[in-house]
Amino acid sequence: MLFFAGVAPWEAAPRSGLPVSAHVAEPDPFDDEDYFADWVEKAGEAEVELYRYPGVGHYFLDPALEDYDEEAARLCLDRSRAFLKAV
Repeated sequence: MLFFAGVAPWEAAPRSGLPVSAHVAEPDPFDDEDYFADWVEKAGEAEVELYRYPGVGHYFLDPALEDYDEEAARLCLDRSRAFLKAV
């Protein structure tokens, strides 16, 4: 599973070993920090990588928007490509 700009609540814990990569601004204007800690905890045995990008806006990946951050976007996309290559 690959998440950008936020994470969805788990309806049930993901299956053991499921690779998960999430990329979220820090702080995120839509969810507080406790939400992300709880989200990781509820992932159970899934292999979760939660990447935070300090000081960027929620939509830091979209070059058409004010939140865009070129350096964070490049890092996020590099990490995402590596994640997809590994699965």
